[in-house]
Amino acid sequence: LLKWPVTSLFAMVPADVLFEFKIWQVFSYMLMHSNQITHLLFNMLMLWFFGGELEQLWGSRRFVTYYVMTGVGAALIYCFGMAAYSVISGDSRNLVVPVIGASGALYGIMLAYGILFGHRTVYFFMIFPMKARTFVAIMGLIEFANMISSQNSGSNVAYLAHLGGLLSGLIIFCFQSRLHNLSHNQNKGRNSPL
Repeated sequence: LLKWPVTSLFAMVPADVLFEFKIWQVFSYMLMHSNQITHLLFNMLMLWFFGGELEQLWGSRRFVTYYVMTGVGAALIYCFGMAAYSVISGDSRNLVVPVIGASGALYGIMLAYGILFGHRTVYFFMIFPMKARTFVAIMGLIEFANMISSQNSGSNVAYLAHLGGLLSGLIIFCFQSRLHNLSHNQNKGRNSPL
């Protein structure tokens, strides 16, 4: 799949984003996917399971905005993380490896679900019932462990992008919470008697 000209143009290559300023790649990589049908199916199921309820709560516009922001955040964290790894390790191979897929954004969607519907029951491996927030925490830990172990195994999965989606979602929630508190305090000050 990465041999197609359109894929090489729209897949995200950290070196291209950072040094050649192909900024569109931090958006377009989410629209591409590998030829692994099980991975694509898993991503679409995650989007349906977690995204449907979030879209109902937020509305389509806010949902799509959040989805894109977490996907772009995942891409930027991945690019800068690979650059830092390259400087520290002296190994720059990961800077030229193309990244495709929407998994970073989907991990952001998972985080939002875990925050907003944390007490809901989900089934890990479709067998083990647990709270949604526990599920999200376990998935984050699995991705972190996979990222650490993949340094030696040469995995072709961008685990840092998955973690970047979680981190981007967390940053967005913290920022929105601060804005809400600031707005609430300003309105409270206006309405209080002198």
